[in-house]
Order: sequence, then C-alpha cells, then structure tokens
Amino acid sequence: MGKYKFRPEQRYALWLTYGKKCFWCSEPFSFREVTVDHIIPEYLLDDPDKLKIVLHDYRLDTSFSINDYCNWAPAHNHCNREKGTTIYSASPAMITTLERVRQKATAAKLEEEKIIRAVHNDKLLGKYEIASKRGKISKAEWVAKIESDHDKRILVLENEWHQKKEEFLRQNDAIAYLKTKRKFEGAMAVAQIERDLALKYIEDVLGE
Repeated sequence: MGKYKFRPEQRYALWLTYGKKCFWCSEPFSFREVTVDHIIPEYLLDDPDKLKIVLHDYRLDTSFSINDYCNWAPAHNHCNREKGTTIYSASPAMITTLERVRQKATAAKLEEEKIIRAVHNDKLLGKYEIASKRGKISKAEWVAKIESDHDKRILVLENEWHQKKEEFLRQNDAIAYLKTKRKFEGAMAVAQIERDLALKYIEDVLGE
C-alpha cells in the first residue's frame, strides 16, 4: 500500500491544533517545517496480523484508522525520521500519548473544514468558474491568475513584515517582534494553502 499523501490543509490544521509546536520535542516550528507523523506506523496497514496485535495492545478496536487525525501528529522532519517506523510498547505513558492525540482529532478536523470552506466560498474562485464555463477563460489562464494573485499577496505580506520588523528592531521590542513574526508566518502559510487548494479546485472543476 502506498504512503498517504497529506493535503496542505491537513498539515496546516495539525500545526494550528498543536499550538504550532512539534509533537515530539515540543519546540515551536514554522508551517514550512511541518511533517506528519503516524503514532502507530503506517506500514502496519500492509501487515494486518501485526496491526491487530498492536491495536489490541493499545486497547483500540478495529475501527481505529491509521490515516486519520486520531493517529496523526505534526513533527519536525528530523523528529519524524528519528522515530521512523518504531512501534513503541503499549506502556501507560504511550497509551496516554495516543489518547491525547485522539482527543485533538475533532479540533483538527474542524480546522481543516474551516480552511476548505474559506477557499470554496471565495468569490474570486466562483467568478473564475463561471467564466471558464462560458469559455471566457482557459484552464491555463485560470492557473496563471491564481499563481499571480498568490505571488502578489506574498509580496504584500513580505513588505508589511519588513516594515514591522524594522520598527520592532528600532524599539528593541523582542516580544512584539516574535508575536508579529508568527502572525505573518501564519498568514503566509494560509496564502500557500489557499493557492494549493485553489489549484486543486481547478482540477476538480475543469479536469485535465
């Protein structure tokens, strides 16, 4: 079975739900650094007998999904690699760890749904869809427009951040600097997700 391909909105939802921190080392990290770790390794999907034993040890029933928010956590790439395909013994600490992830699953799913609604309700996408169906804009033109809008948005955010950064440095205000930096990182991450979702939406609407 091939590896699950995480969508940008899923990575972003996990990043927000876990406070923009790596699940394993608890260190803050940017959205660009986010990878998704499976608490119970994904490769067990290819070994049903072993998976059944692990689920039993963790007191989970067969309805437990390996590829769902109840088993996903955001992690640095190096933290993810370090854990690798390790199956931790079902100690009380690890059972508690997995339960913590499961408790956050609903919140993460809600975050994902909010992102999707925000993009699909976007008036600009609606305008493009109508224009394309009337033959006034091609798929290539649609893609180019979304890419251009994204680049302009990133440029505006970068310019705004540069101005704010200079101001905070002059004032020697480290707290305001860090808070604003995270805010702009979040805004850029949202812009990237909206771009990716918009391009995916084009495929859904226009196809190949």
